[in-house]
Amino acid sequence: MSKKTSPKKSAPAPVAQPAISPKALIFLGVILVVLTVTTLVYQRETPFLPNQLKTSLFTDISKEDQSSALVNSSLAYLANKDIMKGYPDGSFQPEKTLVRAEFLKILVAAVATGDIPDKKILCFSDVKIEDWFSKYVCYGKEKGWVAGYQDGTFKPGNTINQAELMKILVTGFGWNPEEFKDQQLPSGTDGQNWAAKYAKVMIAKNIMTKSEIDFAHLVTRKEVATIIFRALIVDSLKIDAYSESKIGIFFKLKNVVISGEAMSGITTGEPKPKSKPKSK
Repeated sequence: MSKKTSPKKSAPAPVAQPAISPKALIFLGVILVVLTVTTLVYQRETPFLPNQLKTSLFTDISKEDQSSALVNSSLAYLANKDIMKGYPDGSFQPEKTLVRAEFLKILVAAVATGDIPDKKILCFSDVKIEDWFSKYVCYGKEKGWVAGYQDGTFKPGNTINQAELMKILVTGFGWNPEEFKDQQLPSGTDGQNWAAKYAKVMIAKNIMTKSEIDFAHLVTRKEVATIIFRALIVDSLKIDAYSESKIGIFFKLKNVVISGEAMSGITTGEPKPKSKPKSK
């Protein structure tokens, strides 16, 4: 009796992989495009990109100031360069007055190069080592910008007036008042006032106009922003006097990009290309 041979088992047929439908491919493509565009938009809008200036950064700037190239560009530049910031609620509080310690911090941030080390010694009797402003005030004293009062105090919490601001700023930028002694002061201004020589520098360099001179005036944050910005343009471009026409050239020098309607009138100072003559 012959043995029955069992039939050979055939190998299992490969399972067919489901093909991706055209609709699925289109859907995936749309998702990819959306993600790419979103990433690009985010990168364009983020204020932390280097050299990217955003105008209208703050929520409480008046419509008049929003239309001002000087105010808009000064706030944008100083905020993006961490020289003068706003508040956590998104405001700038442009009409708020500053105290002496705040102005020293702003000026140091504007003109100093490199990190400012924390001071381990008392530079004024009323400036504690642990105070947030101590290194800025002590830096200013070390550089000869401020000397304090006869009693050894600095009075960091006192509001700063225009006379004090002009003296500290002119000294901080290293301008010599003796070079401007022939500059005329506004009519009615006390030429014997200790701050008069600093006012002459500010007028000559067009950082402040004659109509703006008022030694006792308590300066506001907006005023400080525009004054510091003008001074930076004069100093950086090595020009005799500030002009709004120099804002674009200053930005080009600093390799920054600006945007916004208020910036439309700012140019880099380069000549416009000549238009080609129309063919007859």
